[in-house]
Amino acid sequence: MSGAPPAAPGSSRPSESRRKASAVASRAIGLARPFGVAVALVLGTAATVELHLEARDRARMSAGQTFLDVRGRKIRYRLVGQDRPGPTIALLSGYTSGIEQWRLGQARLSAIAPVLTYDRAGTGLSDPSEGHDAASEAEELASFATLGGVQRRFVVVGYSSSGLIARAFARLYPDLVAGLVFLDVTTPEEIAASAWRDVYARRVLYERVALMSMAKSAFGWMRLRHSLLGGPRPDTPEDERSSAVLEMASHWWAVYQEGAAIAQSAEEAKLDWSNVTVPIAVLSLGSEDGPKDSRDRYRWQRGMAEAAKATFVHHPEWKHSQISEDPAVVAQVAELISGVVDRSVDRTSTVASRPSGEGTIEKIVQPLDVVDGRRVDVPAVPGARHDPALRPGGGSL
Repeated sequence: MSGAPPAAPGSSRPSESRRKASAVASRAIGLARPFGVAVALVLGTAATVELHLEARDRARMSAGQTFLDVRGRKIRYRLVGQDRPGPTIALLSGYTSGIEQWRLGQARLSAIAPVLTYDRAGTGLSDPSEGHDAASEAEELASFATLGGVQRRFVVVGYSSSGLIARAFARLYPDLVAGLVFLDVTTPEEIAASAWRDVYARRVLYERVALMSMAKSAFGWMRLRHSLLGGPRPDTPEDERSSAVLEMASHWWAVYQEGAAIAQSAEEAKLDWSNVTVPIAVLSLGSEDGPKDSRDRYRWQRGMAEAAKATFVHHPEWKHSQISEDPAVVAQVAELISGVVDRSVDRTSTVASRPSGEGTIEKIVQPLDVVDGRRVDVPAVPGARHDPALRPGGGSL
């Protein structure tokens, strides 16, 4: 007689175990679904409220600010010192920062030349931008050349990652460049020489940090934390704007996009220095005997200065943030920048000094080469005055 063979003892246990596991999973999903829906509702509500509050803050913070309209897109900028002779100093902010980063330097330099700062590529209070690579951001800077009060040519000051933008600008718009200053900048050589794990770490730095900050901003965590934990109240409207910008998701989204384009920016910033004839200065904070990344950065920055035949300044004892935040360091950085301004072809090189006092700089017009904090004089400009008292100890630059 035919028929199915009898089931082996215990053969039903696997199917029974699967049924029990399925039942447990279904119960867990049933319990989790309301929790997931509740979390989604909370996050959605938080994002909606934050979007409304951010729009309110943007409108309030934009009052009294100046904007340049470029093909329907508004770029926030600040221009001071319009009554001074050119060229115009363009101070490019570092990664993650808006124009408030340069408040000390801009106030100081405005005694000698027009000084421009702006929220680039959709950061700060500017409208969103479609381009975040160095070439696109160089084009954005070029749009300021026709702004009233701007002398057409720029001394472009790159700081940190914006050094790539300064180099791309010099390559793409040489007729608009009167001088270049690089303040502890990222170089194309640094990006190209990084091993794959270093590139990954850089992507974490440039992209993921920005993305996490954007997520915290979008769901109101930064605002909530600030409200709960408190902290010192802003002393000035500039402090308030600076704090508000760092709580805006739109700002961090722009920062993320700039970081995501870092490899493309490095390619666009490659420059044949033999074609660059304007005065150039390079400040390095790298160390010749420090950690590997510091040694490498020093080597690349010094190599750039040698290739560009630039004034090179080495201050390994300074911290990166001091370049824009420490008043004593800002004063010396401003002196370096003003030296490039006076050596540019847009300036007569016989102006010997400027009024001293709050917000001004006493100027040395004689060109200087500075290596490792030591001043090395080069042939004097006829009629110029050299005052060693402006550099205490002979190496304070």
